[in-house]
Amino acid sequence: TERNKQMLKRFMAGETQSAIAIEFGLTRSKISDIVNREARNQGLLRPGQTASHLIERDSEKDVLNYIRNYIAENSISPTQSEISQALNIQQPIVNRLLTTLANKKLITFERYQRRSIKILTEQE
Repeated sequence: TERNKQMLKRFMAGETQSAIAIEFGLTRSKISDIVNREARNQGLLRPGQTASHLIERDSEKDVLNYIRNYIAENSISPTQSEISQALNIQQPIVNRLLTTLANKKLITFERYQRRSIKILTEQE
């Protein structure tokens, strides 16, 4: 329904489930169910994903955008050290962000193998 599409749109814009629940007079759990179902109906999710996979924190977005741009300019993926230096983020945090992006099925990478990062989706 149009109402469900509006909920998904607001969720993807970064509005919390609590705020959406208050607005629509529903529980957070019900909002989660509706948002996930609507995202699946629109073909936005891969099997096993939830709508939270569509939302990336700013630092995740920064890393993902840097990787995209680096690959576009250099035809190879950056090293974790290059990401760390370019974005001024400590290397252990870069590793955690890469792991999070991999868990969200946005990228893949091999631990301890340089330049192994691959983008799995072109979501913005």
